[in-house]
Amino acid sequence: MMSSRVEDAKKLLVKIATTIAHWIRNKPSIALILVGLFLAAATPWQGASILIPAFIFILTGVALFITSQIFYQSSETSENYLPARQERRDLEMLLSKLLTDEEARVVEVLIESDGTILQREIPYRTGMSKLKVHRIITRLADRGLLIKKKENGKVIVMMDSEVLKFLKEAGQSLNK
Repeated sequence: MMSSRVEDAKKLLVKIATTIAHWIRNKPSIALILVGLFLAAATPWQGASILIPAFIFILTGVALFITSQIFYQSSETSENYLPARQERRDLEMLLSKLLTDEEARVVEVLIESDGTILQREIPYRTGMSKLKVHRIITRLADRGLLIKKKENGKVIVMMDSEVLKFLKEAGQSLNK
């Protein structure tokens, strides 16, 4: 009867030690808090001088825990943007095979603006000169990829809806 109680106590201690080791491995801040609590518990044997290090361990552990929670949450939200970045890289790869680098940059701007943009905005977004953008747009329009339309003295550049749909789907399917 006595040996079964001893065995149960051993199992309980092993389970507690395993749980604490798991906490420490996954959350080092908990280890600091536990060390601080153990030091505080040792006050009757060590005297009041042990309370300052105990307090430091506890505060450091709490600060580390709060900081890790903040960064963990921000990394979770930033992971949501990873597919968009991967999709963009895949689309850039596809466009680089079909278009020159400069044409691909203009097409990317059009895709980002859902297929319609004022021609005068494209040089600002691509960093290319107005003349170069004009020539690229003319070349792409001649190939049937874009449509140029004048409204109220402004040139509106629109990507062909079928081409836009294809490029968006291609970027998404490459991501899968």
